[in-house]
Amino acid sequence: MAAMLRERVAGFAPDDAAVAAALRRGRPEAAVAALLLEPVARTRAPTRAEPYFLLLDGIDELGGRFGRAALLQFAHDLARRFPWWLRVVVTSRRSPDVDGGAAKG
Repeated sequence: MAAMLRERVAGFAPDDAAVAAALRRGRPEAAVAALLLEPVARTRAPTRAEPYFLLLDGIDELGGRFGRAALLQFAHDLARRFPWWLRVVVTSRRSPDVDGGAAKG
């Protein structure tokens, strides 16, 4: 996601050193903040009228329902913190655990 944003959104610049440090310390939440949340917050809204979309495709292919549930929750939490110009789209084949998780979000 961050690589796509870096390519397409002017001014989006994650702190790669902070991401690496957070991962070394076993702090995935801090890594996500340094990789996505903080750079998005620092980035000026694009001049285009349409939002950008981040696509998480095929989550039904993840192993285990807990992995799918965790990804759905992560995507939901992330999307709530993004500005208007950045949206998250999640796709999946029909699956009871994915349908149930999507309904909660």
